[in-house]
Amino acid sequence: MENFPEEGELVLGTIKKTFDQGAYVILDEYNREGYLSLKEISLKWIKNIHDYVKEGQKVVLKVIRVDQERGAINLSLRTVSDAERKAKIEDVKRVQKEEKFIEFAGNELKISRDRIREILAPLEDKYRTIYEGIEKIASDNTNVEILNCDDALMENLVGLINRNVKVKKVEVSGFAMLKSYDADGVERIKKIFKGVISDKVIITYVGAPVYKIDVISEEYKAAEKKLKSVSEKILKSAKELNCTARYAKDVKELSQHEK
Repeated sequence: MENFPEEGELVLGTIKKTFDQGAYVILDEYNREGYLSLKEISLKWIKNIHDYVKEGQKVVLKVIRVDQERGAINLSLRTVSDAERKAKIEDVKRVQKEEKFIEFAGNELKISRDRIREILAPLEDKYRTIYEGIEKIASDNTNVEILNCDDALMENLVGLINRNVKVKKVEVSGFAMLKSYDADGVERIKKIFKGVISDKVIITYVGAPVYKIDVISEEYKAAEKKLKSVSEKILKSAKELNCTARYAKDVKELSQHEK
């Protein structure tokens, strides 16, 4: 049987019906029904299921079991992290934007949607999705030469992308506490930050000894990955330069530790 999600996959679903033991969910991308049990909504005691999910509500869920012979799909809400939820919602929106752009480009250039998709197909091989490739072109005209068409059509299509696709920027933040008791401590801290600062990584002084780290990217998952990498590099450099360092996503965590 085909058109089933894989175990561990994140899916977008619409709550179809709730009852005492859980809920039935329509998987939007597969047009199939799945089951969300009460224990997979929350480990806490649930007095009223409607405090967590309601009929008609869109939710991001994780597939925990698939039985294709029975047509059964078991789902989980409680195991989906906030980062996974945001990333999945971004993916769904990107697919919707991709379909809209293909239809728009076909109408503007007077060619079929299938031909537009064929022209853009190499972007899917280069990036994760066609629309990510479209956003990359809109950002800096990268890899336009891989489009599957002649130069004249490529120029017209890239022009459409540049005029109509706006690249959304995502920003994530964390906080680092840095201290040095050496005479050249200020210079050491500057050196630590110099190793990570770029046009997409911004360090802001909050107040001794706390600094805010902002990472800018085109998608949430990439921004979170970059923030993790930056924070690890800061902690490693601080240790090498004999500085005391801690990192947290919430500045309150650093403040509480100080107390």
